[in-house]
Amino acid sequence: MDKKKKIKKKKKNEILLLAIIFIIALITLAIFYEVFKPEKVSNKIVIYALQGFMKIGPSSKEGEEAFFNGFKKKYNVEIEVKYFPNVTIMLDSVINGKLPSPDIFLGIDNILLIKAKKNNLLQTYKPEKINELHSWLIDYLDKDFYSIPFSYVPLAIIINEKNVPEQYKQLLEKPGISTLSDQRISQHLVLMDPNKVELGLHFFALQVFLYEKVLNKNWIEWWQKIKDSMIMKDTLGKAYDYLLSGEKGIFILIGTSTDPIFIYEMNNTLNYFSAKLFYENNKAYSWIKVNGVSIAKNAKNPDLAKKYIEYILSSEVQKYLYEGDWVYPANKNIEMPESYLKIFQIKDFEPLNIFVSQNDIEKIFDKIKEYNKIFIEK
Repeated sequence: MDKKKKIKKKKKNEILLLAIIFIIALITLAIFYEVFKPEKVSNKIVIYALQGFMKIGPSSKEGEEAFFNGFKKKYNVEIEVKYFPNVTIMLDSVINGKLPSPDIFLGIDNILLIKAKKNNLLQTYKPEKINELHSWLIDYLDKDFYSIPFSYVPLAIIINEKNVPEQYKQLLEKPGISTLSDQRISQHLVLMDPNKVELGLHFFALQVFLYEKVLNKNWIEWWQKIKDSMIMKDTLGKAYDYLLSGEKGIFILIGTSTDPIFIYEMNNTLNYFSAKLFYENNKAYSWIKVNGVSIAKNAKNPDLAKKYIEYILSSEVQKYLYEGDWVYPANKNIEMPESYLKIFQIKDFEPLNIFVSQNDIEKIFDKIKEYNKIFIEK
């Protein structure tokens, strides 16, 4: 009996041991599967864009449809677009962990791209349609393809000609950066805070580069001259309200070359606005703001993001930028609308972008700190 009991107990222990081994094996397999299982392919793309994109203009509704829903329909995918007031807030929301990374950043420009790259937010992608784009735009934005140009626009001195006193008209025929610092003119000038408005940041860069690369002067001198006379606004809308209304005698603003067309298209009675270049020593200059599309480094669906870039670089989508977002398309194969022939063209000026290195652009952020000290002292 003892022998039988021992055999029975031994078998029982063996069965128990096998059961334990089986359970451990199942748990190991489950853990292995969770760690190494293939990631589920998502059929959704998340895009971070700017609030004003494709919002005002005769082609804006069609343009917004093309840029977003058109892609959704073409590839039968889900698309989520989140809008931000400006690029800085867009980037900071990811850098600070307030929001997860998107698949696509739409609208990072050739200055704030520096911040995105420094914070390792992007991955490179050289699109198949690269030869359809103006090659110089790639030089002005990013030769490493962390961002691909999809639109651009030159900066300009915008003048409300109706409100210009007769004695200043000749002075403003070919205005320069030095014209704007003339006390007779600067008291009628409204600018945008470069800390808060991207267009203000690009003008700040233009002023620095004009002084350093063309005039060989200290850029700080200009701001010290005008700090007590010009008006500074913290939003694009507030600045344009001053220009349009003529409040406080304002008749000059730093905007973009397409502003007179935009203003006229929105209200065809306002046909007295002009866009002027920056003249120095009888030579015309400007700075070109280049807007890029980028794939996020932590994109959940990078393959779909690549398809999106190819899609928005196509002429079928790019054509809406002219009168939907009031910028030039990066695709060089699109015919310019007649309204754009009324303003100065790229061939009419020397872009300051050609004088500038990535290192020069990086230094803009340090110079903003110096700029802020000027106004703190004020």
